[in-house]
Amino acid sequence: MNIGITRRPRAHHEPALRRVPTVMQLSQTECGLASSIALLSYYGRDEELAELRKEFEAGRDGLSAKRIGDLLRSRNMDVAIYRVRAARGLKAFLNPVILYWENYHFVVLESVGKRHAVIVDPAAGRRKVTLDELEKSFSGVAIDATPGADFERKRMPVLHEWRNIPLLTRAAARQLGFTAILAICGYAATLGLPFITQWAVNSFTSSPDSSRLSTLLALVAAAAVGFYALQVIRTHVLAHAVTLIGSHLMFGTFSRLLSLPYKYFSTRSPGELLFRLNSVNSIRDLLSARFVQGALDIGTALCVLGYMFWVSWEIGLVALGIYSLTIVVLMATRRQVNEALDSEISQMSKSQAIQLDATVTIETIKMGGYSAQFLNRWNDEYARSLTAMKRRMRLQQGWISGLVSTIQLAGPLAMLLIGLHMVSTGTISLGAAVAIQAVSGMLFAVASSIFAAYNEFVEASRYMSRIHDITSAEPESAGGDLDSLAAASVHVDSVQFRFDKHSANVLDGVDLDIPAGAKVSLVGASGSGKSTLGRIICGLYQPTGGTIRFGGRDSRDYATDALRSEIGYVSQEVHLHNRTVVDNLKAGATMDDDEVIAFARSLGIIDFVDALPMGYNTVISEMGANFSGGQRQRLALARTLLKRPAILVLDEATAALDSLNERRVTEILENLGCTQIIIAHRLSTVRTSDVIYVLDGGRVVECGDHDELIGSGGHYSELYGRLEPVTA
Repeated sequence: MNIGITRRPRAHHEPALRRVPTVMQLSQTECGLASSIALLSYYGRDEELAELRKEFEAGRDGLSAKRIGDLLRSRNMDVAIYRVRAARGLKAFLNPVILYWENYHFVVLESVGKRHAVIVDPAAGRRKVTLDELEKSFSGVAIDATPGADFERKRMPVLHEWRNIPLLTRAAARQLGFTAILAICGYAATLGLPFITQWAVNSFTSSPDSSRLSTLLALVAAAAVGFYALQVIRTHVLAHAVTLIGSHLMFGTFSRLLSLPYKYFSTRSPGELLFRLNSVNSIRDLLSARFVQGALDIGTALCVLGYMFWVSWEIGLVALGIYSLTIVVLMATRRQVNEALDSEISQMSKSQAIQLDATVTIETIKMGGYSAQFLNRWNDEYARSLTAMKRRMRLQQGWISGLVSTIQLAGPLAMLLIGLHMVSTGTISLGAAVAIQAVSGMLFAVASSIFAAYNEFVEASRYMSRIHDITSAEPESAGGDLDSLAAASVHVDSVQFRFDKHSANVLDGVDLDIPAGAKVSLVGASGSGKSTLGRIICGLYQPTGGTIRFGGRDSRDYATDALRSEIGYVSQEVHLHNRTVVDNLKAGATMDDDEVIAFARSLGIIDFVDALPMGYNTVISEMGANFSGGQRQRLALARTLLKRPAILVLDEATAALDSLNERRVTEILENLGCTQIIIAHRLSTVRTSDVIYVLDGGRVVECGDHDELIGSGGHYSELYGRLEPVTA
């Protein structure tokens, strides 16, 4: 880092945009990535977050300032990282810079004025901050990057958010095609209206005859009935199409989410993922409302404009000019609307995540006495979402919608006056002038529908960018062809693991040799890598180095689902489903209810279920809140044992049990005869293990049985003495 800064000349590349675009982070640790993308886009190079993530994975801890600098240099930017003593020194920068913010976050500083600074926050969107807030939040590091000599500009293709989204099925496409055919039939009625009007006015003014009016009324009535029938049929067909689209989109998104590796979920909050899934319903509703109607109204507008140009090209040009004014305003405000929507969606997802967090941890909140603090935190986030919503409404429903409404009101009158002027000069007939006035009302009325459709398309695109984070993520591998274990032995050979390509190894050269049927324990201080190693053995994490073999075969030779069906895993953090006890127990098992209940009773560790009024049909509440911690842990053990696993991994799985139930579990496991891998802090749990592996700093530093390790006076002896002193 450089100490202090000096004024530097402007970059030889002019920025491609007047403002730094808002790029929202899609996980809690991607602020550095998002800020880098915003700065690159400002200079004319668009990058997709999903693609950049593959090169510069943020992992659990995010990118450092150095890694952000490396990212920008990889895109041929000239980068300098400065240590700035005070925020007032930021005025010396002539270009937008990335700032380290509040000691845990990165934002882009766009400009500094006399009273305010403008920052683009990947978590909250564009906002003004006072100079006092800038001084308070700025954490002293600024990353200045401008295009180098080999910098290349590129732009993302239009509608890139909608790529690779499971949106249409053949059935839905057929329904939409049928809707389009019905719409074309409706356009015939749209075109028929001005011709009938023109003919009626001209005929009646030249030769008044009431009999003609009767014929005309009958014709109009028949056309109205036909048009009504078309509208009803089209709505029914469209409703079916939207239902198919919504079902396919939700199934495709949710199934994709479930197929993603465990690592994906470790960097994204449940509240944010829930918001993304709910976004699918929002997109479905947007498609079923004004969006499709607006798309059809574009055809109506083209038909009307076509008639006007047929009557008089001058009138057609005037109508097109008025219509184009709306389009110009929409395009001019597009970026501001997008930024407001991004900010609103981001803040809404944050406030929803806080609400979910509160409901899950309500016991801790109440006993900690900080309900008011939690409420204030949620209220701050919710207030920001309301502020963003207000900004969006001012743009969409104020400036833009106001202009559209004004055109809708004044446009038909203006077209009538122009038509009457042309009648006076003999250019067009009175019937044509009246017809133009009638259809111009329709033309400017559908402008509102098209405008609403545009707004909803923009909103749907912002939702799509978040869903794209799910659909673009690589699913976990299906594995190889082997579908059963040759033996229940486990061999861990020189395994390494790190959470991203640039972080330190959490595990570094770990070797384990676990014979079939053995009882092996992994112990060590917190952070030694025990639980991570357990998850790697289970296949939740993939090692970044080394191999794991089951029954002498590489784990990658086995089909992923088949291998997991042979491995039971119980962690200290028990998660039960909001279903009945028996439904929870048989999850992943192939037995019927009676077999499940009989087996569960034979275990003797969940006898408390029989004492419940509904027994095994008792519904478990969200997160298992209607059971104690020990009861939840026993249910989780019973659920895992129902699989009759060949290999069992227990990560502090008996920590919440009393000594009597722990002994029962130990006896059951001994009779089961499976390979046991026990991860524990409580060393009394592992005394009877055949082999104990001691981990420290991601390495195996000792192994042996309990007596050998106690006698060696090493790490195990030190840990044992600290946690559980020996008594004479």
